[in-house]
Amino acid sequence: MFAIRIYLAVITLVFLISATLTNSLGILAAIVGVCSLVYLILDMREELQRLKVLEKEVSAFCASDSSSLL
Repeated sequence: MFAIRIYLAVITLVFLISATLTNSLGILAAIVGVCSLVYLILDMREELQRLKVLEKEVSAFCASDSSSLL
């Protein structure tokens, strides 16, 4: 999943740089660039939410594990 995110980020960046250098950033190119960036932002946001849940589960597990040792 991480490789797909990196690939999309690189492709989007290359596309935006090439469109900027050729000075032909049209409506379709702008839509493609914006949609790609929005997808990346939403995907990372979902991943961060999953990591927060996982962090809470690990913290709860560690807390219950340490209390059973006492």
